[in-house]
Amino acid sequence: NVQEAFKRNYTNLFPSAAITFNKNPMKQWGISYSRRIDRPAYQDLNPFEFKLDEYTFQKGNINLRPQYTNSIAVTNTYKYRLTTSLTYSHVADVFTQLVDTVEKSKSFISKQNLATQDVIALNISYPFQYKSYSAFGNFNANYSMYKADFGGGNRTINLNVLAYNIFMQHSIKFGKKKDWTGEVSGFYTSPSVWQGTFKSNALWSMDAKIQKTLFKGKANFKVAVSDIFFTIKWKGESN
Repeated sequence: NVQEAFKRNYTNLFPSAAITFNKNPMKQWGISYSRRIDRPAYQDLNPFEFKLDEYTFQKGNINLRPQYTNSIAVTNTYKYRLTTSLTYSHVADVFTQLVDTVEKSKSFISKQNLATQDVIALNISYPFQYKSYSAFGNFNANYSMYKADFGGGNRTINLNVLAYNIFMQHSIKFGKKKDWTGEVSGFYTSPSVWQGTFKSNALWSMDAKIQKTLFKGKANFKVAVSDIFFTIKWKGESN
């Protein structure tokens, strides 16, 4: 099939602004706004078909448009440590990976533009230090609303999902000279919706490392293990 010629013009304005209220340094408030563009990757535009398995192929979409995001955030920083932010984002022409069946035994995975995505997100982070022990924790919850209509009666997307993820890192220095460091970190991500069409399962993982400082801090020796329990196995379904 011969594609008709088309023209794209990406010239636009992408302003950003931030204000910090610092009357009480122990309880700082800030508000920010930004507008940004995310352009498609080359492979997402390339119409060449790639075979993934006997039943599934992947191809790009030359009509894929960039996505635009408008965000506004309110942030509070308490005693220079506890940081809490509330963000609202509106994304137009959201990229999504769509599975489309063109034959009973053949399907294509390609990037498409959803109409809109609205996200309300809460983020809380806190670093902790006590003598040789330090820790960092982060909690993020977001409520996402995806909407699109690809025509054909039943090819609509109207998904709302509340999801959250937790990250924690613990570190301790030990030894006579405190030149040994042990660290354990991990995360948990709740079931969610990925790219507007895939309902994903929960995901979690843990990492660990031990480090030795040598030659009065001029060198380090480190041994690290990622995904100790082999739990990073992403799974999702699209109907």
